[in-house]
Amino acid sequence: QAAIATYVSQVAANPQAIAQAQQQGGGTSASDPKGLFTQNCGGCHTLGAAGTSGQVGPNLDQISPPLARIVEQIHKGGGGMPAFAGQLTEQQIDAIAKYVFENRGK
Repeated sequence: QAAIATYVSQVAANPQAIAQAQQQGGGTSASDPKGLFTQNCGGCHTLGAAGTSGQVGPNLDQISPPLARIVEQIHKGGGGMPAFAGQLTEQQIDAIAKYVFENRGK
């Protein structure tokens, strides 16, 4: 886990790595929120409904923030999470947030 945390901290501080990772997810349509989540979030977050088991960020099956807070976190990042505003469209961010909100704990 320490190696993963080190890698994520290096990537989070590396604009080129962030851009590359987000370009890969940037091509996924807002009509595929599970795909967007898997590509952009699943490496760091556990969400059973998406079949992801990332251990770097919070386990999204174990927390219950309101939808507005999820949207804000995706936009602004924080706590080691990169901001996705400007990297993903508003529709993609909203789709991911709604997907997390509706599927956490399942």
